This record gives sequence, C-alpha cells and structure tokens, in this order.
Amino acid sequence: MALKLFNDSGVAKLQAKDGEESITATADGDVKLYYDNAEKLATTSAGVNVTGTVTANGLTVDTDTLTVDATNNRVGIGTASPSYKFQIAAGTDHLITKAVSNLNSNIFFDTQNTSTGASANIVQRLITSNVAGTGTTSADFQKTKAGALNINNNETNSAAYTAFGVSGSERMRIDSGGNIFVGKTVNSYPVTGIKLGNNGRMQISTAVSDDNLALDKDVAGNFVYFSVNTGNVGTIYTNGSSTSYNTASDYRLKENVNYSFDATTRLKQLKPCRFNFITDVNTTVDGFLAHEVSQVVPEAVTGTKDATKQQDIINEDGEVIGTETVPDYQGIDQAKLVPLLVATIQELEARITSLEAGV
Repeated sequence: MALKLFNDSGVAKLQAKDGEESITATADGDVKLYYDNAEKLATTSAGVNVTGTVTANGLTVDTDTLTVDATNNRVGIGTASPSYKFQIAAGTDHLITKAVSNLNSNIFFDTQNTSTGASANIVQRLITSNVAGTGTTSADFQKTKAGALNINNNETNSAAYTAFGVSGSERMRIDSGGNIFVGKTVNSYPVTGIKLGNNGRMQISTAVSDDNLALDKDVAGNFVYFSVNTGNVGTIYTNGSSTSYNTASDYRLKENVNYSFDATTRLKQLKPCRFNFITDVNTTVDGFLAHEVSQVVPEAVTGTKDATKQQDIINEDGEVIGTETVPDYQGIDQAKLVPLLVATIQELEARITSLEAGV
C-alpha cells in the first residue's frame, strides 16, 4: 500500500500497488472508500452515501427515527424498541407515502408463489390520483386477493364504485349513482341478481327457472305491507295455510257510499275475449283488453293506452350509452270487476223474482 498526497488538488489518496483507489480524502470535502477500485461509501455534507448493500448485526440510526433490532429481526420507525417485525409509531402522522406518478400505488402488498418464489397476486394496495380537470385528489383502496374489496373512487364519472367479493368473484357493488347490485354488476336483464335503486325501487331478475322472490314466515301475519304517506293501503297476508291479497277497505276510509246504481247496463259494456300473449303463442286464455275495460271500470286499469317511456340503452360493459323509446304497457286488476259482477247478479235475481211472482 502507498500513501500519496497530491497537494496541487488538495486530495489525499491511499492506493494499492497496482494503482487502484482504496481511500481518497478531499480537503474540506468528502472521504471515499473503494472496493476493487469501485466507490462503495462516501461522506457528504448531509451524511453518508452507500452504494450496494449494508450488512450489520445491529443498527441504530437516530433512535427517534429508525431502529433495526437484528436480535429479534424487527424494524422500528419512531420507536427504539419495536414490538413487531415492522412498527411505525409517531405523534400525529404514523405513515405518509407519496407515489412517483398519479396512478402508482402508494402502498402495495402482494403474496409470493412458494414454488417459484415469484410474485403470485396483489392482496392490497392504496392508490391516490389527481382527478383530471378538478384539481382535487382522491384515493382507491383495493384488497384484491380473492376479490375481497375494491373501493374505486379515483374517477368522477360512472366508473367509480365500491365492490365486495367472495371466493374470487365480485358479489356486491355500489355504483357512482348510489345503486346497490347483488349478484350482478350492471342494470341488465335477464342477468340474475338484485338491484336496490337509489330511487327506492328494487328489481329482481333471474336467467334460470328459480323463484324470483321467496318470502318465509314462521307465524301468521303480513308478508308485505304497502303504505302511501304512512297510511296503510294494502297487505299480503297469511293465516298459516293460505294467502290473502288485501287492499285497504275499512269503512272509516270512505264517504258518499251509494248502494243504488245500474250495474247491468255497465256490465254489458264489458267485452270479454279470448287471446294469447305474443310471448306464449300456444296458450289461449280468457280476459279483457285493458283500454276497453278502462271505459267502464277505470279503477281496474293502470296506465294509458298507447303510452311510451324512455329506457336506458346499456352496452355489454354495463355503461349507459343512450336512451330509447319503448311501450309503457297498461295493466288490469280483474278483481276490481267483482263488485260490478255481484251487483249485476243481484239485479238479475231481483228481476227473476219479480217475473216468478207475476209482478
């Protein structure tokens, strides 16, 4: 080894016989250590720079900041005595991370394939991003192993959602509109699943022959209770062996009760007919056309003849890409015809009785 001092440049050097650098020291400057003529450690005005790997049995760097406990294989930040493999302790902010770019993960965890040692799957990540055009920052949280949880909020459009998964598949989603989907991810038919709409509507659809809705009770009572403005307007009731479909009919709800009207004349205006539905060409049934009944017993019919409505057009990705005009069909409650039928029978019976009496 040879010690050389170069006064002209103010640098002292310790070199091997072959001229390779071992140590250099600059006046009022850095000190550098070399291995095989390659720089490995250098002092700076801010501290020490190390090139390569540092190996030590134990290391403490500023006990208020970082502690490496080699005996127990623990690392502590903000604590001199870590109780866990990695522990962060601080007064206010326990952990602050900053990604290099908007879409990089701030915190990222994955599993390792035990057979190959390669990364197997992402299990959890936290992402922050600047929302384009808003000047604000939002965050995503994804726990993606087996599709457990995905909170996607880095968008201000319809792409934002929160999803819950089980056994590797998404099972429930809350979309940006506040709709909840169970068993499916979009408002499409006949995809099996449930939609709880932010408008107070529930939609149940199925692509198989199972029941769309099953209600179970272990005691007699109402299965379903209907109310408008907190007032009861109907129920679906069971006594344990049969079911009743009830509409509100208490006398305390009614006024201007009239028992005298010409039921027979009105009944003869009804036009019973036989037909098949377009979706079932092989089955002929008895019934009525709703718009014809509405002229005689309007309370038995809902909707307006030839009415239409706007319906969303949804593509295969579940995105609304437009609207279309579709029929808004009328409906009929044939049970509402029963009072007219009963009154007509009573009128006929009275006429028969009069004829039989020769009156």
